[in-house]
Amino acid sequence: MDLPWPGPEAAELQRAVDGGSQPWLLDPSEVALAYASAAHGWDTAQVVASSDGGTVDVTGPGGERHTLTVSQPGRTGPTGIWTVTGHEPTP
Repeated sequence: MDLPWPGPEAAELQRAVDGGSQPWLLDPSEVALAYASAAHGWDTAQVVASSDGGTVDVTGPGGERHTLTVSQPGRTGPTGIWTVTGHEPTP
């Protein structure tokens, strides 16, 4: 499923991170954990990021798995924020 993100909010988040707020947005695994918590209520989850940085596999506490598509909506590299742009349940 594609998500309606990123939008103009991504630029605001990038500015906030540049100012020292929410540094976890620079790590795709941390972004995936936050998404899993917000979208699925998973307080604990395990994540495995792909080597290319384009997806993160998330496994919830009951063994349910999802593959999240992540991207950097603006700046790329170590100082660019990551966002979840899609997710698919993994059988």
